[in-house]
Amino acid sequence: MRFPLPLLLACCLGACSKESTDSPAAPSTASSGLPATLFPETTPPEGQDVETVKKTAKAGDQVVLAAQVGGRKQWQVPGKAIFLVIDPVLESCDEMEGDDCPTPWDFCCVPKDQVTAKLATVRVVGADGEPLSASVEGAHGVAPLKHVVVQGTVQRNDESGLVLDATSIWVKS
Repeated sequence: MRFPLPLLLACCLGACSKESTDSPAAPSTASSGLPATLFPETTPPEGQDVETVKKTAKAGDQVVLAAQVGGRKQWQVPGKAIFLVIDPVLESCDEMEGDDCPTPWDFCCVPKDQVTAKLATVRVVGADGEPLSASVEGAHGVAPLKHVVVQGTVQRNDESGLVLDATSIWVKS
């Protein structure tokens, strides 16, 4: 079954709220269900920021994306290897003086149009092209606000957003 993009975006791109006290679950060290080759040990080539890739890439292009995990309160799709990344040039709420946002990875302190312009969806797919039934949370340190370099193929880049099928995810320690 294909995961319809509007449904995916509805799940991932929920409204932000400063009143929420939810925090991400403690990262696990298990990466069960994810390919062992997904997380390289060596530093990858320098990536382009999300906004640049959104402006220049088309479906089928191979890209290297430098980003930060997050962009919405619900930054991943539960039970699927799908998560959101955002352009690292944006300041998260915890980087803003005097802000005490309990969910700084949702960037609710940044105007919504700026967040949307710098947001992308990363998927880890199987041979059938469908997202794997696995969580990326905690795998090799993947967590909200972590800086990552993602290599992969642009699956979609249109008015619905940028979707990248990852072949490599490097997490900055």
